[in-house]
Amino acid sequence: MNQRATMIGILSVILLYFCFALMHVYMLGIYKPGDERRHAKYAVVIESDGRLPTLRETRAASHPPLYYGLVGKTVMRGVESIDGIGVEVRRARVVSVIFGGIALIFAFLIIRLLLPRHPALAVHATAIMAVIPSYANNCAVLGNDSLSLASQFAMIYAALLVLLRGPSWPRCLQLALYLSIAALTRVSGVLVMPVALLAVAVGVWWHVEGPRSRRVGLAVLIVGGLLGSVVLSSGWFYWRNVSASGDLTGQSAILEQVQNHPVRSPFAVLFDASKWLEIHDETWGRLAGMVNIGGALRMFARLLTVISLVGAGVVLWQTRFWARIREWRTPRGFSWIIVAGVFANVFLSVFVYHARGGGLHQRYTFGALYVSTLLLALGFTWTKRNVVPIAGYCATFILCFSLQVTYAARLVRKVKTFPIEQALTGHIKYPEASTLWLMVGLTVGFVGVIYALARLHRPLVGDTNPH
Repeated sequence: MNQRATMIGILSVILLYFCFALMHVYMLGIYKPGDERRHAKYAVVIESDGRLPTLRETRAASHPPLYYGLVGKTVMRGVESIDGIGVEVRRARVVSVIFGGIALIFAFLIIRLLLPRHPALAVHATAIMAVIPSYANNCAVLGNDSLSLASQFAMIYAALLVLLRGPSWPRCLQLALYLSIAALTRVSGVLVMPVALLAVAVGVWWHVEGPRSRRVGLAVLIVGGLLGSVVLSSGWFYWRNVSASGDLTGQSAILEQVQNHPVRSPFAVLFDASKWLEIHDETWGRLAGMVNIGGALRMFARLLTVISLVGAGVVLWQTRFWARIREWRTPRGFSWIIVAGVFANVFLSVFVYHARGGGLHQRYTFGALYVSTLLLALGFTWTKRNVVPIAGYCATFILCFSLQVTYAARLVRKVKTFPIEQALTGHIKYPEASTLWLMVGLTVGFVGVIYALARLHRPLVGDTNPH
């Protein structure tokens, strides 16, 4: 019964995500997202000229080419200019949406590995991620963000498999593939790799039998092989970045091009509470087209987050997590250190970039989004009554749906009918029927998530083995 409810839960999560993401694909005008034009330029140069673009042609040239080559040679085949195209851009957006869905699946699998006895938390956390407006909105844009997230999540999942179950040829080859895809998609994937490789090294140490020298040697060999796969697949591109701009990421050339200047020291930015609040508010209310949704909806998002964090604190207190210090010396305990390392790595990279003069945007932190949503979901597990997590997700869904409708209204400006239907008009053939099916899909997905939470809820409190 639990397996059936879990399957219904994750399928419902995917349905919710696709309904919202596809809605954004067709609501947004072509190049309405600020970065979409430069990303489209990258794909068109690859398709039309058969080469990589330069930074003078597009600032997206600092990114690795995998995503752009993929969409350029498939859904944008034959396109020679970024002007006067529409269908091709939306097709590329759909490709991005698919990768965003794959990222959701890997986020679910990561949480299942962390808490195998609590599938409700995996459903709840990924269900929150699926409906957060900025996640679906960002994954519905022509750009490499969603493929980068999918490869990063897959990389951490594969690394955790090695940590928890030991190294094997299939697991190591799987991880090598994900590492290579991540490195060829976005620089942020490379920045998370040290955490994944640490998980592999620790997994070899714990699971391989024999003397210490054998375990250390095998760990070095496997990690070296994984690094070698990355160097062979994408080393040439990062060497190109170093030659063109003086650093691996290409950030220096971009910051010089946009004439941004350092803000403050990275630590001053890191410990500035207003910056964390800015990221929080953007996650819930900043959407493509420079739309920021504030007012009562912003305050409700903050209130819901505070309630969730307080609830998470109660749960951690009730479970006496500090009394389980010995568990950190096990593979499963260390898996939480790896996830914490991902969170720290992602946010530290973002704040360092911002301190150098770069933007501070919520999408830069999505590499650790499943950690944040897991914490939010955890806040509703302090009681045996399943009505608490159900009420929590109902509040989250109502907030997110309200934000989506408000966003549609902002796009159309003068509202004459249901904002989503009006925003789709002119961009899709049958806006009324499409809106109807979107509403049906959202209803089915929402009911499926609630069913899964009702059937699967199990509090961490009183569980002698919460893992």
